[in-house]
Amino acid sequence: MAKKQTAFIKRLNGVSYGLPPKEATQAVRTVVLPTLLYGYEAYFRPDTRGKTTNVIEGRLNSLLRDACRAAIPAWKTTPIPVLHAHTGILPARQLLQWRGMKHLFRNKNLPLGH
Repeated sequence: MAKKQTAFIKRLNGVSYGLPPKEATQAVRTVVLPTLLYGYEAYFRPDTRGKTTNVIEGRLNSLLRDACRAAIPAWKTTPIPVLHAHTGILPARQLLQWRGMKHLFRNKNLPLGH
């Protein structure tokens, strides 16, 4: 599903026409990222670095790269750190760790009777 959403954003954009990069990046953040990270608590364990975690992280990184390229007018040869810097979207590992910490913080701050 995230691949279809990325393809739609890519069709909206071009190098000389389309959405401004700021709005396209906003669309990636509001549409693609929640779809990519849906249910991450079930498959991502921050303390393990097994084969499964590496495979999932690689797939997420691939989809994130495509989404970043769709958001800004960039070629395939643009270095990956530059893509992340211009869009402001973190790489998959950091994004998953940030979401995990946010989830942990939210659960720790619940009242005891909740």
